[in-house]
Amino acid sequence: GGGGGGGGDDDDAAGRQPETAAMMRWSRATNLTAALNFHEGALVANYPWDGTDDGKTRYSRAPDDPAFRRMASAYASAHRGRMIPATAELSIARKSRRPNEERFKGGITNGAAWYPLWGGMQDWHYIVTGTMALTIEVNEVKWPEVRELERLWREHAPAMLATALVACAKSVSGVVVDAVTRAPISGPGVVLTIEPRGEGGAEGAAMPFSTLNGTGQYARPCAAGKVRVRASAPGYEPAVGEGEASDEKGAVVSLALMPRARGEAAAAVAAAAARG
Repeated sequence: GGGGGGGGDDDDAAGRQPETAAMMRWSRATNLTAALNFHEGALVANYPWDGTDDGKTRYSRAPDDPAFRRMASAYASAHRGRMIPATAELSIARKSRRPNEERFKGGITNGAAWYPLWGGMQDWHYIVTGTMALTIEVNEVKWPEVRELERLWREHAPAMLATALVACAKSVSGVVVDAVTRAPISGPGVVLTIEPRGEGGAEGAAMPFSTLNGTGQYARPCAAGKVRVRASAPGYEPAVGEGEASDEKGAVVSLALMPRARGEAAAAVAAAAARG
């Protein structure tokens, strides 16, 4: 799985701790658009990939890197504490006191650029279930006192909501239907991708994803700007649609797929008409 080091035995729940196996089963059964995992020991919004192919500490770009950076920045910007401002903190990675802004520009970090690890939940979620997950380091102190919990909730609650809005309401969503019957098209065979737009649009090829079970609906975090979505399904001609996502509203890109036999017949009629 890219630089994430996922797949293979990493997808096997056998022999895992009960709570880990339960989370793996639940995640596979629940089509999540995005997720936040919480951890302590620093103050930063961490995004994939967490691992590198060569084991070195360096930036490891995921296919949806622009969307991940947008989600992480939304969290950091809405945090009501010190996630972005430059304030002294204890660096668990280097055991030295450094400003948060110096360590984590904008309050965010690529996981592997901070320190690489393999088998982490955010990479597994992304590879196995298609869920776009961030790991939120909520506090510099690894084991905060009980009296600190209310403060931490007040600081992080607005950031949780802001990230959910960007991921689901200010990105791209729509429905995939049969162009003839207008029935929703769902299931593992449905493949959607956000295609590169180049200048002013999403960067690079993104990870494929699918529609929600039985509804034909989808929602996918994306970078702000022009977005182009491609949908395909067994027995149908592919379709492409475009929209634009911004910090004010998301793009709605619904797609109607033509059944392949009917599409082939229509193409033959069009070709005959063109021949005159």
